[in-house]
Amino acid sequence: MPAIDYQLRPSKAVQRHMIVDVCRRLSAMARIAEYQYIGFGALEFVDFHLMHRALNINEMVSIEGDVSSIERHTFNRPFKTVRVLPGRASDVLAELNWERLSIVWLDYTQRLDEEVIHDVSLLCGRLQPGSALFITLNAHPEGKIDQRRESLVKFVGEERIPANVTDDSLAIWGLAATQRTILSDIITTALRDREISAQWRQVVDIHYADGAKMQTFGGVVVGPGSSVAFDSCRFKELDFVSFPGDEPYNIRVPVLTAKERRALEEQVPLPLGDELKVPWLSARDAQDFLRLYRYMRAEHVNG
Repeated sequence: MPAIDYQLRPSKAVQRHMIVDVCRRLSAMARIAEYQYIGFGALEFVDFHLMHRALNINEMVSIEGDVSSIERHTFNRPFKTVRVLPGRASDVLAELNWERLSIVWLDYTQRLDEEVIHDVSLLCGRLQPGSALFITLNAHPEGKIDQRRESLVKFVGEERIPANVTDDSLAIWGLAATQRTILSDIITTALRDREISAQWRQVVDIHYADGAKMQTFGGVVVGPGSSVAFDSCRFKELDFVSFPGDEPYNIRVPVLTAKERRALEEQVPLPLGDELKVPWLSARDAQDFLRLYRYMRAEHVNG
C-alpha cells in the first residue's frame, strides 16, 4: 500500500487518468469490455475503480503481496468481479489465464531488479497481441554518487547495463533513462523469442515525482498483421504519449487552492494564441496547468 494518501499524490493521480486514456484507445484493437485488468490494488483499488467506471472492464485481478492482510484487501475490493489473489507477482502471474486480451499494470514502488525483470519477461511470453503492459518503477538515483552504478549492477546485473552508463549519468532522471533502455531490451527479446513472435510498440514514458522520482513505461504487444489496428488507435492524438526516441513526458502539477483552480478553469480551453489572465500565476505554473487540467480532479489542489 502507498505510504502517502492518494489525495496527496496529485502527479500519480494525473498519471492514472492518462493511462486510462491510452487504454480507451485500444478499442481499435478489440472491444474494451473484452479485456481483463491485472494490477496491484492495495487497499484503495484506485486504478480498479477507473478501469471499471471509465472503460467498463469487469474481469479484474488484484495481486496482493501482503498475504497476512488478504481478508482486509478482499473486504476493500470495490466490485464483486475483482479477484484478490495473495502472493508475489512472480508467482501469481504464472498461474493466471492469458488466453484473453489483457491490460496489465505492474505498479511497483521499487527500482528495476531481477524480480521485475522476471515478471516482465514472463508476461511478454504470454500476453495476447493487442494487450497493453505498463510498468511503474522508482527512478530516484542512489544517494551516494560514487555508488550509483554499483547499486544498479546489484539490482540488474552488469551484462544488462549499457556501456556508457556511469555514476554521473545516473543522476537526476538518468536512472529512469537507463531503466527504460534495459526494460525495452528485455521486452523486445521476450517477444521475439515467442513461438509466434510479436513486437513491442512503446506508447508512454512518463516521469513524475510526488516525493521520490518515479517513471511509468508502457506500450502495446502487436502481433503479425495487427499493425494496422495499432495505427487505428491514433495514440499520436494524445499529447503525453512518447514513442521510441521521444523525450519522456514530465508531469508537474502546480500547487493551487480550490478557488484558484476554479478561476483558471473558467478560462479554458483557450483560443489559439491566448494566455491565462491571472496576474498571480507564474509562467511555468500556467503552462503546466494548461497541459494537465483535463486530467486533474477536484482533489488535486491545496486548500
